Amino acid sequence: MIFDFFVSKIEFEFEVHGSGAVSLYHNDIISNDFKFDITDSFNNIKILFTKNDPADPNSYAVLKKFIVNGGDFLDDIKNIDYSINKEIHSDAPDSIPNNLYFGYVGEMSFDIECSTTLLDKAAWILANNEFENTTWYLNNSTVTREKTFETILRDTKYMFTGCFAPVNPTILEKIENFKIKDLKKDLNHDVLRYSLEKWINESKRINLTNFSSLSYFTPSFGVTGSLESFLFRTDVLYTPEKKFHFTGKFIDDRNIVSKDLFNDPLVEESRILIELPAPYYDTNKLLDKIAEAKDKNCYVALDLTWLPITNDPIDLDLNQVDEIFFSMNKAWPVAQLRSGFRWCKTLPNDGQSFNGMISYYTNSYPSIYPNTGPRMFYKLMQDFGIDYAYDFYKPQCSELVKTFNLNPTSVLWFTTHNSITHDYNDYIHKGYYFLDEFVSLVNLLEYKNKYFW
Repeated sequence: MIFDFFVSKIEFEFEVHGSGAVSLYHNDIISNDFKFDITDSFNNIKILFTKNDPADPNSYAVLKKFIVNGGDFLDDIKNIDYSINKEIHSDAPDSIPNNLYFGYVGEMSFDIECSTTLLDKAAWILANNEFENTTWYLNNSTVTREKTFETILRDTKYMFTGCFAPVNPTILEKIENFKIKDLKKDLNHDVLRYSLEKWINESKRINLTNFSSLSYFTPSFGVTGSLESFLFRTDVLYTPEKKFHFTGKFIDDRNIVSKDLFNDPLVEESRILIELPAPYYDTNKLLDKIAEAKDKNCYVALDLTWLPITNDPIDLDLNQVDEIFFSMNKAWPVAQLRSGFRWCKTLPNDGQSFNGMISYYTNSYPSIYPNTGPRMFYKLMQDFGIDYAYDFYKPQCSELVKTFNLNPTSVLWFTTHNSITHDYNDYIHKGYYFLDEFVSLVNLLEYKNKYFW
């Protein structure tokens, strides 16, 4: 019997009649209460049944429950052979399927194999102890659910698949102390743009030159609004096969031809979309592709979602690109605010341009675009440098890499482990989402020092 999750406790419950008696052994050690903790990956279970009079039909036992981590696996035992004591029951067969009924004197033995890796142990602890009734995006919807064995097991499986930033208490306290009336005040986009560009380049890891080559600057709904606009202005799209955002989902029902940036020949004046950095690809190879695209007069858009938490130094000349999309939603706990920004060489004909740039045409502020998110972002910039989250979490991530035997990637939150393989299923959409290839450190970081890590 093999369980592909961490098993902490196993329990049996028997209903015993007459003079029947049941003895339960775990790795040859008797369990007086029919319960035992699991510490090994391989476990032998032995059940012995005896009674005073072997011929007494009123002396028997029935296995009522077989509980593993709170889940009932009783049906998994029904067909395991029960060995009959032939010295006592000479006319009986050697063995029979137990069918959860013990009438003959004899014994049943079977093995349990389960995961004992620290990673699976941490996943089960978090799923069980930190269960949330509301979870995000299960099979196309946000759902409210009850805490059951099935929901805990589901959370265990996907515990380290995710992308949001850890809830940094210092940043969160700042956010919660802001007042809506202050965030509604006018925000001069010229001041915001200058401050933001200067702030980004104060990083020890990031250097973006020639911001001035990108003439237009607008707020964006995270990077999603900018991505959607770019894709809907595209007929043939070159992009790496693997990406974070649901780019494939956006273009599913549209006449957009998708080509693999690394495997299909790059045609002159094509439209390119690249995540920089991306945990699936070498950063230098992505930078080389940007340079190649520039040489072929391609229109290049960069999704800089992961830039604030890049493990790799990135030095990029923005003369090489046509649009960039930036946010801190994957570095700060601000995902619900959806603060993002777009720089571009030409002004796209979309709602973001109209709402974000109307102030330039009318010489008035504020713009039509909602001000709360960008204003919050601007305020946070005054207190936290772009490297703050990276510097805060980098030593902790390094500890987790050692503890769980992980391998870092180009993005701080994401690591790899030899036991993790890509898994298409009801929750991860084939062709649209590839983060389940990685071990996200976010949940481990949020509960670091509370449990064994």
